[in-house]
Amino acid sequence: MERVVFAWVVLLSTLFTGSLFAQSPTANIVGRVVDQTGAVIADAKIRVRHVETRDLREVATDVSGEFTVANLPPGHYRIMVEKEGFKRLDERGLELQIDQTARLDFTLQVGAVTEVVEVVAAAPLLNTESAMKGDVVVSREMVDVPLDGRDFADLAYLVPGVSQKAQGASGSNFAVNGARTDNTNFIIDGFNDQNPRGGAAQARPPIDAMMEFKMQTTGYSAEYGRLAGGTMNMVLKSGTNRFHGSVFEFVRNDLFDARNFFDPEKAKLRRNQFGTVFDGPVRIPKLYNGRDRTFFLFNWEGYRQSQASNAIDIVPTALERQGDFSQTLVQGKHVALLDPAAT
Repeated sequence: MERVVFAWVVLLSTLFTGSLFAQSPTANIVGRVVDQTGAVIADAKIRVRHVETRDLREVATDVSGEFTVANLPPGHYRIMVEKEGFKRLDERGLELQIDQTARLDFTLQVGAVTEVVEVVAAAPLLNTESAMKGDVVVSREMVDVPLDGRDFADLAYLVPGVSQKAQGASGSNFAVNGARTDNTNFIIDGFNDQNPRGGAAQARPPIDAMMEFKMQTTGYSAEYGRLAGGTMNMVLKSGTNRFHGSVFEFVRNDLFDARNFFDPEKAKLRRNQFGTVFDGPVRIPKLYNGRDRTFFLFNWEGYRQSQASNAIDIVPTALERQGDFSQTLVQGKHVALLDPAAT
């Protein structure tokens, strides 16, 4: 068998401030700004900058010192907090994951705004903003973990509550918390990816185009609640201000395989998965420079496989081929054959 599979031939993903999705695969930041005595600081300016794309969002605290920055694409962020009469706070190294709500409370010190207090962000130990349960699998894990066929979805089985479907069952490959396999939801960048007929994923992006995915098992918000099972929420890469690219090929060959004990010889297997990925800012010489504004991602993957299989079967003896079954044995005993047409 030989086949070539198109795998997400072109991914042209652009990132704009204020992008809207059907079911937003984004993250949020909430928090409070106070001074060293614990008094709230109103109208403090909060600036959140995406490190890779330099996309900037600005909000201000309310009268209670609270602030919310919503619909942020997953990635690395730098946060700057300013208020007249206080030192500027600069927090770096914050990583937001898909569908995460991170709480960050800031304490400003009295001083000139030209003075800067630098802080390295630390991941919160507990999720105090959402009842959702599940785990995030990032791009590095998908690439580094050996996967048969390079199917990143296999990593979802590492999430508690996710098990394989029963042999021969229809639907997706996942049974989440005992729900039926056709009740697993699949979302890519906020768009529904579930096949309405079979219940499995309609499209499965290549690993190199994936930024991360979150296998949500229970407690997720109502926007994901149309099915009784879990939700696989996938986010594609969007490109950054720098050009990146790679070419790859993964090979599986029976030359490296051991012979099955029951096979007289090794079955033929030739599998090749190859492709390329390239991303960066959109640039048209002398016409347009998309740095900090518009980005692209191109990913192409090919799949070719040639495979044979061995089978053990019973063939008729020379006497049986002549119609003589006098020497035919069934479980070591002679069996008399009757003519079904005889009366």
